[in-house]
Amino acid sequence: MNDAPRSGDERVIPITLMNWPDTVELCGYCHADLMTPELIERFVQEVEFFLKEPLRHTVREVFPEPLTLSLRKEIERGWASPKRSVTLANAGNHRNHIRIAAGRFIGPFADNYTEDWARFSLRMAADAPAAPVLVGKLREFAWLSAAFFVRADSPAWVSSRARASGLPALQDTRLCIPSGYGWSISERMGWLNWFGAHATTVLGFDRAPEDAGVAVIERNEDGSCVVQITRTPMDFRDAAYRQQYLALLEKMAPHRYLPAPPKPAPRR
Repeated sequence: MNDAPRSGDERVIPITLMNWPDTVELCGYCHADLMTPELIERFVQEVEFFLKEPLRHTVREVFPEPLTLSLRKEIERGWASPKRSVTLANAGNHRNHIRIAAGRFIGPFADNYTEDWARFSLRMAADAPAAPVLVGKLREFAWLSAAFFVRADSPAWVSSRARASGLPALQDTRLCIPSGYGWSISERMGWLNWFGAHATTVLGFDRAPEDAGVAVIERNEDGSCVVQITRTPMDFRDAAYRQQYLALLEKMAPHRYLPAPPKPAPRR
């Protein structure tokens, strides 16, 4: 995993956060040079292996359609499209329905930045039998994609957070997570999180878990780490979990992402 800085550019790329209801999402980021058709093909094959079923449907508009191209050709077609993204899925009626979306230089902010970042996302219904397995694959997919940050939500994350009171808005919980390539992304933490070596040091997860305000930190030889906020899956309806989460956000305040204020409307 190459996590060394490439330039002195310290910009923050504002990420558009989607709040998918009743889903578990494993979401990660890496350098665009690493997000190749070959990587996505391996990614899909790994997901097919743990699901024990194929993901050979494409989502070009709204609904999955059976692939008419080879997997590699479909990925290359997505990379060449205006959005530079590809979305693959298994059949929509499967209990373990999953979508894989991967893009280079995607989103409404794409035209403001050079093509140096990439994002992948695996989404599955929170009550799907394989959802807990998907969350547990964070480490494997981080290694596979050479990601500098991956988050995975607990199955109850979205639904319990929507029902909890006294939590800041999702927009307020975003952090500047450094890539090690001279730029950062604005993202939120999940229940489980993978940080590359650079982000681990900058965000203070090279300390003891109790000092960092989390339950578990598993360090890897290359300096990266897995950070687990609570020992059991996060459920925001539990007051103790809410308190721990808010305390963590307080510790992470120096790294809070504060979007630029809107420009004033021109005078008429």
